[in-house]
Amino acid sequence: MAKIIFFQELWAEYNGPMYLSAFLKEHGHQFDMFIGKTAHDFYEAVEKGNPDLIGFSCMSGMHPWALAVAKELKEKYGVKTIFGGPHPTFFPQMIDNPAVDIVCQGEGEYPLLDLMNAIDAKGDIKKIQNLWVKEDGKVYRNQMRDLVNDLDTFPTADRTIYYKYPFLRDNPSKMFIASRGCPYSCSFCHNATLQVMYKDKGKYVRLRSPEKVVKEIKEIKEKYGMKIVKFMDDTFTLNKKWVNEFLDLFKKEVGLPFFCRVRIGHSDEEIIAKLKEAGCHSVFFGLETGIDSLRKEVLNKDFTNEQVIALAKLLKKYKLKFLTYNMVGIPGETTEQALETVRLNARIKTDYPWCSIFSPYPGTKIAQLVIEKGLVDKDFNAESFSTSYHGATYLNQDNSNEMINIHDLFAYGVMFPFLIPVIARLIKLPPNKIFKVLFSLSYFYNYVRSEKSGVFATIVLGLRSWKLFLGKRYKS
Repeated sequence: MAKIIFFQELWAEYNGPMYLSAFLKEHGHQFDMFIGKTAHDFYEAVEKGNPDLIGFSCMSGMHPWALAVAKELKEKYGVKTIFGGPHPTFFPQMIDNPAVDIVCQGEGEYPLLDLMNAIDAKGDIKKIQNLWVKEDGKVYRNQMRDLVNDLDTFPTADRTIYYKYPFLRDNPSKMFIASRGCPYSCSFCHNATLQVMYKDKGKYVRLRSPEKVVKEIKEIKEKYGMKIVKFMDDTFTLNKKWVNEFLDLFKKEVGLPFFCRVRIGHSDEEIIAKLKEAGCHSVFFGLETGIDSLRKEVLNKDFTNEQVIALAKLLKKYKLKFLTYNMVGIPGETTEQALETVRLNARIKTDYPWCSIFSPYPGTKIAQLVIEKGLVDKDFNAESFSTSYHGATYLNQDNSNEMINIHDLFAYGVMFPFLIPVIARLIKLPPNKIFKVLFSLSYFYNYVRSEKSGVFATIVLGLRSWKLFLGKRYKS
């Protein structure tokens, strides 16, 4: 049997590695995961584990850390490396980096299984679909394979790879996914690009059966004493028939409070009432901006403020709390338009206001737009991208400093609308540490309330991840 060990920096459990682990173990291979800050933190894991491969799953902005760690481990132990996740999927050219031997594009279960089988048999790895493979200085670029239509054929996520860490194991809330893919093409989201990559390769949006999802939740509840369920699907309420069947089963067999993401336009009163009846505590949805034209023409999200207000009224009627995802610093956005986003959130009485500074993630449609319009520096690329969307803006716009300040003071305007005129004056000041401290306090306050994670757990997570939160960059 072949063995792979994954490494990551952030203290969180990710579905991707957990599904890879379950799938590979089901087929007789070995998989493990370790969390650390530097390559030195992983020496013992490599020496004791003696893996055939070491792996990294990374987003843009987090990949420099992974490359730096991979470089040191490769030089010290001579072990082969494989990179997967969003960044390698969109930028497989990273295989040109000396620290990278293999890149996996897209969903990784079967590509990684084929690779592990080939390693086990000492066979050829150069022609495996989804993989870019570097051997003897030559790169072999393989096509993407078809998507797996039936998600129930995959085993449930293997959480044991993370639960060697009590901090993650004892967290009373656990994350689950009931689907893969999103049918929408928001210009700032990776899903739009993935849809193109997987064109004619199967159904992009797929659902697990209600029975399979409930069975997994029950097992985790019984084994780890879970108290809160978090559904991380892009749009939990996408398929009304599925939602109705699932919620009936969930209420009967699980009976725990849960959070989920919804989308405006897919959440009528029948669904909201059903969510509440089944034990939903709160929902999260992307509002993005208070300006209809920006939302539709720039972000490619086709719903209106009237629909936002109508959904908020329904949620208030059924006593469901909600978090809204917002962003400021959108290409072409004026300061007054950004303040209008604050006003709209205040008007609908958002329970947990969340705001980011617009980030043109490399590989997305909107990233290409800002490059074409000359809104970013000429040297802007995936390698210069940060880990955080709370620090600064990448766009060269006249009101960039004001956008940073609106971001920092956003939650205060929503929670205390009478402060909005004051905020409109304060944002004319240069960005400063006081505003950053105020932002950190509001973020902490709303995170504890919305995630139900507890003050102590949030402080521990914050201390472990503060460099990522601030957008630290690493040299590879």
